[in-house]
Amino acid sequence: MKVNNRKLVLLGLLLGVALILSFIEFLVPPIVPVPGFKIGLSQTGVLLAFQLYSIREGAFVALSKTIFVSLLTGTFFTFIFWVGLSGAILSLPGLYLGKRLRFSIYSISILGAIWHNVGQLLFVGFTVSFSVVLFYLPYILAASLLAGALIGYIAKLLFFFAAKAV
Repeated sequence: MKVNNRKLVLLGLLLGVALILSFIEFLVPPIVPVPGFKIGLSQTGVLLAFQLYSIREGAFVALSKTIFVSLLTGTFFTFIFWVGLSGAILSLPGLYLGKRLRFSIYSISILGAIWHNVGQLLFVGFTVSFSVVLFYLPYILAASLLAGALIGYIAKLLFFFAAKAV
C-alpha cells in the first residue's frame, strides 16, 4: 500500500483546522437562541476534505473531529458526544448525494448541515422526546440553511488555496 504523504499532511491540517474551529466555537456563547445550536465552523474542514478527496476522507475528518473534540472537552461517551456523532454520521450521505448530483459547494454544505441537524434531532427524539424535536425542527432547519450557506461560502474561499496543495 502506497502512502501519499501530501494527502496525509493535508488531511491532518484539515483535521487540525476543524478541531481548532470546533474548540473556539465551544468556548463562544451561542449566537442563535436555539438550545445547543452552533454554526458549525469546524465543518469547513470536513467539507474541504470531502470536496478535495472523497467520502472516505471526509468521513475520516468528520469522525476524528467528533472524537477528538469530545476528548478535549470532556464529553466523550456523554449524551452530547452521541448527539454530535449521530449528526456527523448522518451528514455524510447528504454530502455524498450533493457531490454525486454535482451540486455547488454551497448546496452540498447546506445539505450536510440539514442532515447533520436531522441526525442530531433523531437521536434526541429517540432518547428524550419527539415532541421537543418537533418544536425545534423549523428553527433548526432555518438555521441550518443559513449556517450551511455560510460554511459553503467559507469553504469556497478556502478551496482555491487547498486545491493548490493537492
